[in-house]
Amino acid sequence: MNLFKKVLIPVNEGMDVSVAIKKALELKDHDTPLCIHFLICNYRNTLYKYFSYFKSGKFEKIDDHTKSFPEHFYYIKKEIYRQSDNCSIVIDILNRKNISRGVINYIKEHEIDLLLFCKKRLRDPAIFLKRMDFNKIAGQSSCATLSVTPGSLNHSVKSIILPVGSFLPERKIEIAVAFAQKYNALIHLVTLLDDADSSHSKKKVDIFYKTYKILKDCGYPPQYKILPKYESHEILLRYAEQVNADLILLNPQENSIIPRINDNSVVDFISPLSHLLVLMTKPNMVV
Repeated sequence: MNLFKKVLIPVNEGMDVSVAIKKALELKDHDTPLCIHFLICNYRNTLYKYFSYFKSGKFEKIDDHTKSFPEHFYYIKKEIYRQSDNCSIVIDILNRKNISRGVINYIKEHEIDLLLFCKKRLRDPAIFLKRMDFNKIAGQSSCATLSVTPGSLNHSVKSIILPVGSFLPERKIEIAVAFAQKYNALIHLVTLLDDADSSHSKKKVDIFYKTYKILKDCGYPPQYKILPKYESHEILLRYAEQVNADLILLNPQENSIIPRINDNSVVDFISPLSHLLVLMTKPNMVV
C-alpha cells in the first residue's frame, strides 16, 4: 500500500508517539520508501517527559532546544531504521500558539499524505485550549488524518466501513481499496437516509450504487447497508461495533463556532483497547 509516502506524527503531551510510530511502520510496504515527519508542538515543556522512554537514564538539561533536541531522537531513529531500511526521518518544531493552523501550514508546505496520531486520555480539562483540531486539519488540508489506538497494534484491517453521502467519495474509495488489497479486507458500504427529504435521499442512493459498482469493478464487491435515518457519526460507530470493523472512513465533522471543553470528536468515543482505526479525509479529494 503506497498511498502514504510522507507521514506526519505530532509530538506533544496529548499524543502517544510510540504507538503512532509502530502503526506507521505496520502500514508501510516493505519496498516503498517512507518519510516520517516528527513535528514537536509545545516542545519546551514536554520534549523530555514524553521521549524519555526511548533512552535509559535521564536527559540532561539543554539550553538551546532548537539545535540540540534532535540528539534525543537517536534511539527512535535507531529502532525505526532497524525495522525498515528505506525509511527517512525529518524532525521539526512548531512555534506558534494556534497549533492546528500551524499543522495545516506544515502539511501544505511539506506535501504530507497522512497525519497519524494516537491520543492519550488526559484528565487535565485545560488541555483542550491547546489541543489539535483534527477535524479542522482534515477539512482544510489535502491530508488524511488517521487515529490509532494501542489496541490496534499488530491487528490486521479485515473489515472496512465506507460511508457515502450525496457525492462520489473518490478519495475514500481509493483508500478503502488500498487497505483491502493490503489486508485482503472486506468493505462495508453504508449510507444514512432521511425520509424527510426524498429528493436528497434519491441522490444519495444513486451515489451509493455508483460507489458499489466502482468497488465491484475494482475486484472488491462490498457488503452494503442502508441505515434508517441521518444522524451524527455515533450511529456509524455503533454499526462499526456490530460488524466488528477495524477501519472506518469518515468525512471531517463540522466544527463549532465557539470551542468548548465538552466538544468531542469521533475518536474521543473510542476505547484505547479498541482495534478500530478512524481515518478522516475530504471525500472528494483525489491524489
